[in-house]
Parts: sequence; structure tokens; C-alpha cells
Amino acid sequence: MASMKRIDISKYIFAELISEVNGLCPLCSEPLMTLDGTMQSNLSQAAHIYPHSPTDSEIELLKDVPRLSDNPESIENLIMLCPTCHWKFDHPRTVEKYMQIYRLKEKLLQRKKGRAHYKKHNIEEDLISVLQCIGHIDIVADQRKLSYKAMTVRDKMSRGASNSIQQLVIRDVRDYYLPISDALVQLEHDSPGKSELIAKEVALFYDDLKTRGFSQDDIYYAINDWLDNKTHQQYTFLTPFITAFYIQNCEVFSL
Repeated sequence: MASMKRIDISKYIFAELISEVNGLCPLCSEPLMTLDGTMQSNLSQAAHIYPHSPTDSEIELLKDVPRLSDNPESIENLIMLCPTCHWKFDHPRTVEKYMQIYRLKEKLLQRKKGRAHYKKHNIEEDLISVLQCIGHIDIVADQRKLSYKAMTVRDKMSRGASNSIQQLVIRDVRDYYLPISDALVQLEHDSPGKSELIAKEVALFYDDLKTRGFSQDDIYYAINDWLDNKTHQQYTFLTPFITAFYIQNCEVFSL
């Protein structure tokens, strides 16, 4: 097959691809940027998911696979990898490795779609006070655990959530539901109506994603990302606890 001309990646596409994978190789977690944030080609490479100029054997090998774009130079067909993982992906090229990267990129694109809705959905700044409270909780010292049947969460998430996500939510509900509830009670005492408003804002964002056909896994990640974005990336490791709270509280994945 005749070789297609490669298009140089602009600094804007490079930045978007790096942001898409949070600056880490999505296969091995190696950093793709220098410490001062500059671009170095030896740290990151934009890999073509479907080959840029496939050989006849590659065309035959991949004839039945789905594609994210008909244009091999589109950003949908590119993913940032470290040089080692890029080489392993290409040598040898297999349907199994192709589908692994295809599904990974598909999820990254779906998460990007979720981020497109952040601007029109706000969350009360008072949520930060709740995050600050749970950030100081000693889970080992606080022996309280929510007494509930695990099937409560599983029933809500049984229509598409992966088992790994269900396990994360169940764990976080058991450990953090009561402390978060306490923090929201205190918030309601200090600012009447605020806790109910936060619940409504979470429910509205969830409904928006649901009507757009997002899967339960994608909704879980999108809510985490949205809360992280709205709280200025200061509480990244705590926002999943808030998501789990509202799943248990029926604002998310209600039956």
C-alpha cells in the first residue's frame, strides 16, 4: 500500500494527548514529560492506533476491527505512549494489542466528552468544607462502619458497572458514608439548604450524562473528574468518596 504523508503534531494536539493520559504512559505509568513540563520526544511518542501506512498484511490482519476514525492522522486515532510501549505495540502488531489500545482510547475519549459538560454544571463551593473534614478522618481510629447490605450498591450498579468499580464504591461507602453524612449535617447547620443543593447539583450532572448514553463506569469517572475540577484539583483522592456517598444516597444510579 502507498505510504501516506505523516502530519506533524502541533503543540496543541501534543498538549491534548498528554492531558488525555494525565502525563503518564497509560500502559506502564512512565512519566511522559520532564519535571519542568517541557516536551521531550524521547519520553513520549504519539502512537497510531490503526497504522498510519498499513502494509498488506496489516490490512488483512485488521480488516474486521472497529476504528475510532477513518483518518489515521486524526486525534481519535492517536494515543500518547512511552517509547518502550509504543515499540511493543507495533512489534509484532496483533489484533489483541490493537483492541486493548482501541478500548483504552475509547474510554479516554468518553471521559473527554464528560469534561465537555463541566462548565454548565456547577457545584457549591461549600463542598470543599466537606472534603476538608473527611480529609482529616482517621479511618482506623473511627471504627464506625455503615451497616447495610452490599447488594444495595450492587443493585444500583448492576446494569453496566464493572465489578472493580462496584468494589471501590462498596469500600468507600462502608468507610466514608457516615463521616460524610456528619460533615453534611454540620454544613446544613451552618448554611441551611446547602447540603440539599449539593445533592441536586450532583443529581443534575448525573442525569445529563445518563441521557447522553454514558455507561455506569464512565459516569463514575466523570463525576469524580467533575468534582475534582470544581474543587480546583485540591482533593483528587477524596472526590471518589463523595461520588460513592451519592451513589448510596440515590442521587446517582437510583433504582
